Amino acid sequence: MKLFGLVLITTGIVVISSLSIPMLPVFGGQSNATIIYYENPFLGINFQHPDSWQKVSPSSFEDNNCNIFGCIVVFKLNDNNKNIDSFFSIRSYDHDSIKGECKCSNLIDFMTWKYENLVDVPGFLFIDDEELIIPGNQSAGMMEYLSLSNNEGFNYNYDGSLQYFDKFYDIRFESPSKTFFKQHLPEIKNVIGSIEFLEINQEQNIDQPSFLMQGLK
Repeated sequence: MKLFGLVLITTGIVVISSLSIPMLPVFGGQSNATIIYYENPFLGINFQHPDSWQKVSPSSFEDNNCNIFGCIVVFKLNDNNKNIDSFFSIRSYDHDSIKGECKCSNLIDFMTWKYENLVDVPGFLFIDDEELIIPGNQSAGMMEYLSLSNNEGFNYNYDGSLQYFDKFYDIRFESPSKTFFKQHLPEIKNVIGSIEFLEINQEQNIDQPSFLMQGLK
């Protein structure tokens, strides 16, 4: 498999800032639950997620859960009734780091590249796809599919793609339990629907040192 092997869960977390606020009923279906506001400057996004989610650490990423291809954050979703671990992850790719493999110039290119790699995944079976609109009228291409798990069963996957300027984002929700997957899929869609991109500070986007701009005294 090509570079896409890095997308599959070898995953982890990044940074960063959290804030607990009242949770909307759509998260877990409980009005007294809470959500966490999560912001990650390395990924360049913020979003909201249930406070029951647990960030997990990577084993193959460098400082701030980044490497030469981009950055990643991963959460573990526990099933209280069974010993089943499900995961939600968001990974960013810098265009320059994957253009040799992906040849991506737009979101459709990125989605096609991911799909072409997925068809080589053992047990891959396409189920359905859809489009989600997130804040800022950004389009997220989502796909549901099956793949073989390490336990000789199936993983249920909800896979998404986003683009923001020169970054591509790979979003993944996966679970070995069909019941858990179906139960939490509306919650996952709400998390994805809360994603916002951090604004680029144009005033700091300079291409030379300040002393060259001001002149030496």
